[in-house]
Amino acid sequence: TTLPITATLADLDGDTVTVTWNVAPGPDVDSGATCAIANLASTTITCTDNGTYTLTATASDGNTTAAAPTELTVTNANPNVTITSAPTGPLPNATPVDITATITDPGTNDTHTCTIDWGDSTTTPGTITPDPTTPSTSTCTATHTYTTAATHTVTITATDDNNATATTTTNITTQPPTVGNAVPVALAQSVDTPEDTALAITLAGSDADTTDVLSF
Repeated sequence: TTLPITATLADLDGDTVTVTWNVAPGPDVDSGATCAIANLASTTITCTDNGTYTLTATASDGNTTAAAPTELTVTNANPNVTITSAPTGPLPNATPVDITATITDPGTNDTHTCTIDWGDSTTTPGTITPDPTTPSTSTCTATHTYTTAATHTVTITATDDNNATATTTTNITTQPPTVGNAVPVALAQSVDTPEDTALAITLAGSDADTTDVLSF
């Protein structure tokens, strides 16, 4: 979050006064956090992590300086999570299901974990992969195999290192595996008949698909 800040400058001699800002993170700020601020009397500040910072404005007229410190408290912002890849149609049971979500966070210094509630009384951690080009973005991936045919409500939860969370859901439908047609089996038989004598032969066979009609 970008915050506006202003330093009030005055010089009894009427000299031109410039200001320099210094930001010192407190002990509650995670390592690696930075703040961006321009050296102007009225400017803005943006910090990459929450915590308490000491913000000092130093005014100079070219001959003398004066410093004024103040405390700046940056509160944590919740992450965001969006499902970017998931099955769109019914799947046979026992088929591995892959799901991917993207996590973003205004606090670019935050780290994240993710969990997936698969909607079948199973919850597993996902694998987090930070985006090397965008510090505020990471990917959560996971794979699961269902054993029950149903429509499952899948919930992905992203958690930052301050325990702030975000969730998103999708539905995944699984169904019994499709069974292919069984091959019929002909009943082998041997018959004998005198030469030039007609004999009635009854052919027989079987089929695992009991509703199928056999022809010979």
